[in-house]
Amino acid sequence: MTVSNAIPKLVSTKLLMTLRNNLIAKKICTMDTGSQIKKEGDTVTFVGLARPTISPYTGTVTPETLKDAGITLVIDQKNYYAFYVDDIEAFRSVIDIKGTSIEEAAYGLRDTADKYVLGLYADAGTTVTATVSETIALSTTSTVCRKLEEANVKPGQRWMVIPPWYKEKLVLAGVKFSILEGVKGSNDGMSWANEWDTDFYVSNNLTTTGSEGSYNTQCLAGSYNSIVYAEQILKSRVIENVPGSFAAQCDGLHVFGARVIKSAELVRVNATQAAASSTI
Repeated sequence: MTVSNAIPKLVSTKLLMTLRNNLIAKKICTMDTGSQIKKEGDTVTFVGLARPTISPYTGTVTPETLKDAGITLVIDQKNYYAFYVDDIEAFRSVIDIKGTSIEEAAYGLRDTADKYVLGLYADAGTTVTATVSETIALSTTSTVCRKLEEANVKPGQRWMVIPPWYKEKLVLAGVKFSILEGVKGSNDGMSWANEWDTDFYVSNNLTTTGSEGSYNTQCLAGSYNSIVYAEQILKSRVIENVPGSFAAQCDGLHVFGARVIKSAELVRVNATQAAASSTI
């Protein structure tokens, strides 16, 4: 096998590992792991996610057809990267090094996918609106967690995604965050905390408007079964002898799909940043 033939597999592995460590969608969504996605437009079916009705037993049993017994997700999003490589041998030797073009490509794919998933806030069944300061950050957040509990989302099955400015308010209020360990113990995961039996993740990919001191962010909270997500790195290529260039071309195609399936278990938090106070 030539060097250029081996590189696509190495690149795909690097991309998927980086996405697994850093993609919020992979943390908060129900993931498909068995389907063979071959192209944009393919469908993935998620089964067994509906809640059956509990009925009194009177001597007979009547099964129901669950509304979402087979939830279909269309893989309708696709994004690519492409760049020139002057020295294939040198490129292969740095694929696993942090900060290289491949890792940056993975971060770009991550941001695009996360912005799409976190942009599904309009499908949430509940909205909480608040101006979040250091003094009320805890009460606002606990209200969101209570809304999920009232929707029968079990402890340990809840999550919330917040921006860095919201994290700052919680830290000033006493909540401790750490770095969620990545694949194989790598320390390149995301900022994370657990409070109120809820996992908190920090992301810059939430929909945010405004400027420092008055940001408005559409945060999202839900159950781990409220959104489904599936993805694949469809193409990973190294093309030598590119017409008009002495360099090789490295490119790849990422496809994915996401859908809210349990809006009652999803909370939109319309959060506005309060100006910093001198005391808490």
